Amino acid sequence: MANFMIIRHTVSDFANWKTGFDSHETVCNAAGLKARCRSQIPTNNLHERTSELIIKKRGKIMIIKMITKQLICAVFIMLWLVFVVNAQAKKVETKYCTATELTETEISEILEVHNKARADVGLPPLTWNWKLAVMAQGWVNRGVFGHSPKSNFGENIAAAQSADTSPIVSIKSWLLEKSFWDNIAAKCQTGKSCYHYTQVVWKSTTAVGCGINRNASGKMKMLLVCNYDPAGNFPGPAY
Repeated sequence: MANFMIIRHTVSDFANWKTGFDSHETVCNAAGLKARCRSQIPTNNLHERTSELIIKKRGKIMIIKMITKQLICAVFIMLWLVFVVNAQAKKVETKYCTATELTETEISEILEVHNKARADVGLPPLTWNWKLAVMAQGWVNRGVFGHSPKSNFGENIAAAQSADTSPIVSIKSWLLEKSFWDNIAAKCQTGKSCYHYTQVVWKSTTAVGCGINRNASGKMKMLLVCNYDPAGNFPGPAY
């Protein structure tokens, strides 16, 4: 009986120890009451550790959920920004499109003809520039055939008596000047014009934009203007 009391007292002393399992089992073995003592092994430490693990696990889950929500919010914000930027770009493009009388098909054909001529002499293609096109359209809307006196860009102009004349016909007429141009000597045949062609194939030019007037009031009913950036036709070879 005394031994049993001592054992219970020892269990009480070790019950609150974080490592009480090993010490408690050692006392039980010494008293020869191993089976009885095992049934009285303290569980406080096990409960504490289990609670700590549960709390830590819940904490990690909460952190993961919070990060996930933040990532989802960030993705939605990025998608919204992309939508807004695209909408604004489309709005600007629509504004420019309505500012020129050329159709999308005609614009594609103008680029194609220009870039074929440039490819023939080993030059990179031009891109369409809406600002240049708007400027060209503004100038040609005057209904007067002539060059703009204050333009900082290269400029080609053409006119035709028929309002139905395709702008491609005019551009191809510019390209016929190639036969008069000596690029090595960087000069045009005497009495001929070459500077529409040389502007089309000028080596430093990267962009073009054109405008058309199909209802001019004079004898020439169709007027075409194309602007180029950077401008060409400086001294020296065109390409």
